[in-house]
Amino acid sequence: MDRQLKVGFEQAMETLRQVETLLAWRELEISERRGGCDLWLSAGSTTPHDLRVQLGRFFALFFSIHEYVETRPRAVRRKPAEMLQKLWGRFRALELRVVKPGVIPSGE
Repeated sequence: MDRQLKVGFEQAMETLRQVETLLAWRELEISERRGGCDLWLSAGSTTPHDLRVQLGRFFALFFSIHEYVETRPRAVRRKPAEMLQKLWGRFRALELRVVKPGVIPSGE
């Protein structure tokens, strides 16, 4: 795998790790708010915005990698295509948590 592709996959994986972390924080914020505890971590939270930024970054990286893979000779596409499929699968596993009501409010 060439260097550019390797870096792209590393950046996409790091972005998904950031999304996972932000989701955990957001879920904690929502849980605390529902429990009647208005902790400092929910006051002025930027988590929904940060999630949007990281998700946008992931999509940009994913589609950039996809386009790059499609320009490679057919003989070298198989492994990167499989890696892309796994990366998308990992995102899909997070997607259900992202689309839960209140995780990323539409008005924020």
